[in-house]
Amino acid sequence: MSEIVKTSEAATVELVTLAEQINAEHRAFVGSLKNTAEHGIRAGELLTQAKTKCKHGEWLPWLVKNFDGAPRTAQTYMQLYHKRDEIRAKTQNSAHLSIGGALKEIAATEEPEEKEVLEHWWHYPSFEEFNAACERYRRGEARATCEWDEFRWKLFAEEDRRVRGGWFREVAITELVFAGIRGDGALAEHWREELFRLQGFVRAVDLPPGRERFHFEDKLTYRQMHLTILELHVSLAEERLSRERQWQAKGDDYGTTEDVRLAEEELREAQDAVERWRIRRTRR
Repeated sequence: MSEIVKTSEAATVELVTLAEQINAEHRAFVGSLKNTAEHGIRAGELLTQAKTKCKHGEWLPWLVKNFDGAPRTAQTYMQLYHKRDEIRAKTQNSAHLSIGGALKEIAATEEPEEKEVLEHWWHYPSFEEFNAACERYRRGEARATCEWDEFRWKLFAEEDRRVRGGWFREVAITELVFAGIRGDGALAEHWREELFRLQGFVRAVDLPPGRERFHFEDKLTYRQMHLTILELHVSLAEERLSRERQWQAKGDDYGTTEDVRLAEEELREAQDAVERWRIRRTRR
């Protein structure tokens, strides 16, 4: 048992070291006047090593937490590394090969039928990454890893952005819960922010089949089903406040002053959330 613990601790230490080296190469790549590919190749090598040391399902969360760049940048570095021989063979001085030139060399060496292999749909760190993957699949530029995933990606490719967002909202909720259980504050904040962004444009009618969707269909009006989740929170808070005030006017035990105050506070919080989402949208 002690050997297993030591092995796990060693892997953790090694991943920390790899993260530092990866970010150093990333900063060197970004800061280089020539934007040379060698730093990107080295970063790709280190990223590939780090990925092999992560357990199943831990790679993208680790990447989001530890890598200074975007996941798409990491994917580009790894692509540079895997195609390094073809890239270097095209030039006598690889230290001065630009990133644009490197990517062109990659495209030139790929077979026409070669396609990007998409990760499982629930492994994407953001909705924008997931949505972009759906579009690449729809255009025939990517394929799935297995028959079951192929069925999923085909389904998502045929849906619009809001319905895709409804599916990815399930991912965000699940990952937020797991991050809280693990005590990973940074990852929890990432998924909390992702969930907030999704709830500003996903409507109740866009949610995937399940208990929440069926509950909404039983309780909500047609108009409410077509509100975004944040707008729906406002609508439900307004209904609650109206009921509490009616009960208070009748002298009912349910409509106490405290109940009305809590309902008013809930409504203000829901309205503030909608306003924050709109402000963020205008700033993007």
